Amino acid sequence: MEWKPARRRFRVWSRKPPNLLLFVWCLAVQVTVIAFAISRKFPDWVLVYTLGLASATAIAGTDIALWVQSYYSGLSQNRQFNRDIEVRYFEEIYGPLYEELSRVADDLKGNDWPTLVEWPRIAKSRFGPVVDEIVSNLFIALSYRLVDYSRGSQRYFDAATGCIQQVIGGNADFDDMSDQGKQEIALALESDRSFIFDDSVSSLRESGLTRLEASLKGVLPDYKPEDAEDFIKRVKPVLRADPRIAEHQRTRDELYELATRLRAMVLDRMKPFHET
Repeated sequence: MEWKPARRRFRVWSRKPPNLLLFVWCLAVQVTVIAFAISRKFPDWVLVYTLGLASATAIAGTDIALWVQSYYSGLSQNRQFNRDIEVRYFEEIYGPLYEELSRVADDLKGNDWPTLVEWPRIAKSRFGPVVDEIVSNLFIALSYRLVDYSRGSQRYFDAATGCIQQVIGGNADFDDMSDQGKQEIALALESDRSFIFDDSVSSLRESGLTRLEASLKGVLPDYKPEDAEDFIKRVKPVLRADPRIAEHQRTRDELYELATRLRAMVLDRMKPFHET
């Protein structure tokens, strides 16, 4: 497999300091200790002690410098190895991820509840270890946040239902409406998620409006087209004022920003490969 050379390189730079330097350092330390003990009775040995101490310090510094150099050299080799794999298989790695992020961004824009499919597959594959670390960490964060976002969907829809029922309860024309009729009206509005969760959308799509009109005709004997418009105008401010609906919009906007930012990073990883 392509990963074996990287492991061999890792073992090279992670070895202990060369034995020769270690032996010379131990010898210098022994000379220093012996010279220090003798110099307490014979001052002439102070020079030997000083030279021994300087030698031990110099060897230790050289040893540390060599280890640091080999450590960063090993990191550089691993980065180059990962980069070589990226260049060879970039379409299999980043192509699906870019397309998935585009889908996720579109779903979020449409107030849907997207999940990541390609990322878990690639992360568990042989390509997982060579994905850029920053990109990988952002995908992990996005994955967890999308799961939490989806888990909260029922709570957000319950909030929307509560807002619609509040408007229905405040309208005397609906006093005799059955629970089934109220549910039909709520479902007609909730079928248009953009109307429910997007502050900038103040009207229903045609399909939702048709469904709402059919529900109102069964309740209001003298139904007029303006009745549906009037009901929509009453509901929208209540939706905008609900804190859970506002929380949904903030979360959606944050996820959309994260998905688009991550998509731009994936594209940046792909550009150099297209230029070669």
